[in-house]
Amino acid sequence: MLALFNLMMSFTPEMFYDSLNYHVGAPNYFIQNHKVMPLPYKILSNFPLTVSMIFTAGMLLKDVMAPKLLNFMFGILIALGIIHFSLRRFGNRLTGIIGAVVFYFTPTVMFRSWLASNDIGLTLFIFFSLYALINYTEETKRNFQWLLTAAVLSGFALGSKYTAVFFIAPLALVLVIHGFFMKQALKKIFKSAAIFGFATLAVASPWFIRNYINSGNPVHPLMTDFFDIKYPYDVSASTEFDYHNPLTQISKITSLFTLPWNMSIKGGGRGTRYSSPDYYMSGVIFLVFLPLLFFFRLKNNALIIHLLVFFLCSYALWAIAPNTKFKYFSPAIPGAALLAGYVVCAATRENQLLKNIFGFSVIILAMSNFLFMAPLAVYTYQPLSLLTGAVSRDQYLSESRPGYPYPSYKVYQYANRTLPEDDVKILIFGDAKCLYIKRPFVAFSVEGLNPLIEYLRNGADADDVYNNLILDEFTHLIVNVPEGIRTAGYGNFYFNGEDILKLRAFWKKYITELYQYKGVYLYKVDEVKKRVAAPYNSVEGAFRTYRLNQIIGSLKNSKWEGALTGLAELLDRNIADHWIFYLTAVCHHNLQNYPEALKYANMAYKAEPQDEYRELLKAIRKAQAG
Repeated sequence: MLALFNLMMSFTPEMFYDSLNYHVGAPNYFIQNHKVMPLPYKILSNFPLTVSMIFTAGMLLKDVMAPKLLNFMFGILIALGIIHFSLRRFGNRLTGIIGAVVFYFTPTVMFRSWLASNDIGLTLFIFFSLYALINYTEETKRNFQWLLTAAVLSGFALGSKYTAVFFIAPLALVLVIHGFFMKQALKKIFKSAAIFGFATLAVASPWFIRNYINSGNPVHPLMTDFFDIKYPYDVSASTEFDYHNPLTQISKITSLFTLPWNMSIKGGGRGTRYSSPDYYMSGVIFLVFLPLLFFFRLKNNALIIHLLVFFLCSYALWAIAPNTKFKYFSPAIPGAALLAGYVVCAATRENQLLKNIFGFSVIILAMSNFLFMAPLAVYTYQPLSLLTGAVSRDQYLSESRPGYPYPSYKVYQYANRTLPEDDVKILIFGDAKCLYIKRPFVAFSVEGLNPLIEYLRNGADADDVYNNLILDEFTHLIVNVPEGIRTAGYGNFYFNGEDILKLRAFWKKYITELYQYKGVYLYKVDEVKKRVAAPYNSVEGAFRTYRLNQIIGSLKNSKWEGALTGLAELLDRNIADHWIFYLTAVCHHNLQNYPEALKYANMAYKAEPQDEYRELLKAIRKAQAG
């Protein structure tokens, strides 16, 4: 039932931000350019992309639907692998069936099965690496091929996501601990561990080499303080990669003991940091069954010890990370599910009543996870409206919906239909989502440098900006105003005063509007010989609106000095109009700085004689006189 539901969800168009940005957005760029090549402004494309390369192969065969279907198949393969593991290593099908149910009904697995992201692919590589490693340690006659297989799969994992180190290190620890328990010579133990480690790094190394050649940092965009980053691979939002980098901080050790409760029972509670659905992605089934392991005598059960060492070490590395979203723990879930299956079967082997109770509990808890996720799926994706034909695919992707804010899809489709395939190159401003554009483009990640601002900054004047764009073969510009405003908090609207002046002159002389839909604009970049007036400068408008939103928030809370600082920054950036003057006068008036208040109120009224401004002038003069 759940597999059919996940399959249905996999047939919905991709809307997940990270997938549209780089999991599948980067492959779209590679396909258009017929090779894997740098995307210097798209910082997140510097993450390892092994899973995305599988998606690329699928897209070449079956366009943009293939990655979601491939990701769905990854989840099915893991569930089948859990059953096969149980048959081979436990000699028990039921343990594997319970483990597969526990795994597949985990909320994060359900959710990630609908997306073209790398978490399920990473989980596939780590689980089968664990399987191969246990085959190597458990079999009487050691087969070196199992060790090499485990290392290659771990290399694929490390080549898919940096957080794979949370699980590769525990795999190596399983290998070392097994050697000590088997009283192997130290030389033999460390030889096996070294082979595993070096083979893993060798398989993943192309991504690190690529990053070092392109950016100067083998693990870009992490650890940027330790390397000289090549332009334009700089990270504009320094705090953003505290969020993305699980190794920048160490959480309190107490989180090791509180996270299971906080992210399951407490998850979803209002008014806490765990109120987001992200924090209920574990469900409660692991919290119910895994503690029972400590009631078993495990001394002579090497298989369970290996699984437990892998799980606990993975948990410890994940739990001390600054970002403990459960998706980062996904690769350990199959191992945890096998342990849960073992607990249920071992604890109920001699007691039919207990077997019924535990079996019923697994079903209830699994279904509760499904009932938690199904409304989220319906609310976010509204799949039936699409699958029944009530809404066309184009309509579906053209409008904002939860988890899919302010799409550029309608403008992308217009560009795909009307612009020639050759001799076109589009610079995208304000939107990092780039899967559905089928013309050559340059996009960015919100955490990196903004390419349009860099062209403005690197040009001496408007003509120079234009010449540099033409030199790099740009012919068009797409601007997504609402999405740009939404993501500007990451630090990618770093205009200065000179940038704004050059932007205005460039806009007036070289920009022609071709199409607009709900704040998303398509422009042609070319010299305009004659025109009555330049089109609306949506880039400057987006920057002005973003800063004014912050300022108005301060005004509503009577934070006059903070608002005044923001207004001064706008004026310093040559954003000066009657509304800015009026708000500046209001701040000075409330701070009882009447000369400055009068100055800016006069400037506002002179620029735009409105009744509101005249009333403010009267109030200031009255306050001065009193």
